[in-house]
Amino acid sequence: MEAIANIYDAIGDEGAFARIPETIASVAGARSGIVQIFDRNWEIKDVGTSYFTDDMLGRYIEHDLWRLDPWKAPAVEALNRLISMDQAMPAQQVAQTAFFHENFRHWGDDTAHCLAGVFDLSDGYLSVGVHRGLAAPDFSEDDLARTASVWPHVLRMFELRRRLHDADMRGALSGAALDAQQNAVFVVDRQGRPQLMNRQAEALAVAGEGLHLTAIGLRATRNAEANILEQAVHSACTR
Repeated sequence: MEAIANIYDAIGDEGAFARIPETIASVAGARSGIVQIFDRNWEIKDVGTSYFTDDMLGRYIEHDLWRLDPWKAPAVEALNRLISMDQAMPAQQVAQTAFFHENFRHWGDDTAHCLAGVFDLSDGYLSVGVHRGLAAPDFSEDDLARTASVWPHVLRMFELRRRLHDADMRGALSGAALDAQQNAVFVVDRQGRPQLMNRQAEALAVAGEGLHLTAIGLRATRNAEANILEQAVHSACTR
């Protein structure tokens, strides 16, 4: 399915990630989509949408309209699964809420049908909602089943993005710590191939003073020292 390929593209492609609300909406046969990240105190951390304009999104956040969302409570009650909000709160009832008038009607919009879910994350919550206009039909069981079939892939994509971000942060912190050292520092594998070098080490390798990089790894310039270095690496890796 094309949608699943698009979801996994979002692991490393920021453009594909920005289109995730649109991708989910297309699977559900919806007009619009929104994906939100909350912390454990239910303060909003990030949001992405399709269909809704930047002005609509700006007002939504600036005026804390997300706090008025009538679909939030049913979604939290059904934590970690998608549900059709048309069953929990019919569209005509949504159209009577302050959220509808302040968030949608203010812009001449009629969004009133919703299929949504809230999912537990390690450091907060992931909320997704896809929508239709007031005059559109309710979301059907087939719409829900189709969307639920791709949702595990969406959750996996978010988890992989988090792991990559954490790895990048650890790499950046490790690099900064090594660069703060006055000495040249090489982190090598058992063959002497550098996995990480600080700036001093890179400069030393480029200059070829005592140590130099070869196709098979880090080597000392002098033969006697080359043997000592090889033995030291082998001994360290053996332990």
